[in-house]
Amino acid sequence: MIIYGSKMYGKSRVVETWGYCDSCGAYSKRQNYNARKWGHLYFIPLIPDGPRVRVLYECAKCSQGLHIPETEVPAMLSDLCQTRDNALNAILAGQKEFNKNGEMASCTASLASAVDLIYCLCGEDHMGDVLDALQTAGQNYAYYLLNGESLVASGKLNEAADSYSKAVECEPEEVEPLGLLGSILLDTGDFEGARGIYERALAMSSDKLPVLGILLTVYNGLGDSDKLIETYEACLGMDAELRTDKKFVKGYKKACKKIGRQPMAL
Repeated sequence: MIIYGSKMYGKSRVVETWGYCDSCGAYSKRQNYNARKWGHLYFIPLIPDGPRVRVLYECAKCSQGLHIPETEVPAMLSDLCQTRDNALNAILAGQKEFNKNGEMASCTASLASAVDLIYCLCGEDHMGDVLDALQTAGQNYAYYLLNGESLVASGKLNEAADSYSKAVECEPEEVEPLGLLGSILLDTGDFEGARGIYERALAMSSDKLPVLGILLTVYNGLGDSDKLIETYEACLGMDAELRTDKKFVKGYKKACKKIGRQPMAL
């Protein structure tokens, strides 16, 4: 049997973090590194297949990640550092949003994303400096949010949940920390805890469909058929396209059948 294909070779500047995969949704270890894809025969690299790249967020479960050409990394780092500085300065000035490329964006979300990506691109950890600045300035909400992000990236989910809980206490009307806390509770199998968090987030959210979608998982995990069916029907009422989604409709009809209830006409 001839073994051939292509894969990454020559890994360098490896940085390991933990996080949630955009492709498979799993929380797992992720690798960030420089490499080049080669065509191989019996795993011996023979033919280069494209330029050298920086691989970001490569999931240990599904092996999916982002590929950024090495030539684009310096400009990307420059933009991220500018975003980090602008978002941090806005927070220290008491603002929740700042002007990011002509649009208003969340200071905390943008800051966390920028610092995390800077670390994954070059291995320089700026989170400690940012956290020190926030704590010194008494910006407790932002501090606990970013500290939670840092703990998630370190694989410390329980500690991250505690930090997000403190962020919720600081700003009980903010949806952002509820979503972050809820994702950890779901990942650790605490469906009852996640139920309270996401039902609270639903009441506060202007865009309810994404939260309802998560609550489907929560109610299914809890075995609460009545709330599961109610949530399916709420989703169907908000988005007509779901009526033609075979997987969604199948789940809805299965839930109805389980308790002997007639599904609504679709």
